[in-house]
Amino acid sequence: MGKYLSSHGHRSLVVSVGGCLVPQLVAEGSEHIHMRIGDKSPLTLRFILKLCRLIRTAGGHFAFAFAHAGLDWLFGLEIVAA
Repeated sequence: MGKYLSSHGHRSLVVSVGGCLVPQLVAEGSEHIHMRIGDKSPLTLRFILKLCRLIRTAGGHFAFAFAHAGLDWLFGLEIVAA
């Protein structure tokens, strides 16, 4: 998805804990922001405000959530869940 967006002139931000796909994402034009948002723990909620600020300041129109959807009302965005 990031490669497609970047190749069509859009800004692609990927927020994750990192991993082996980060170099590929960056090479394909996405920007990677390291944040531990994928933990399945109530402690993950401490990142919600930081993530909301990031999305709002980046001017995003939608977010893609792989494992954790249901917080779209918090962001005021359309969340596409896999």
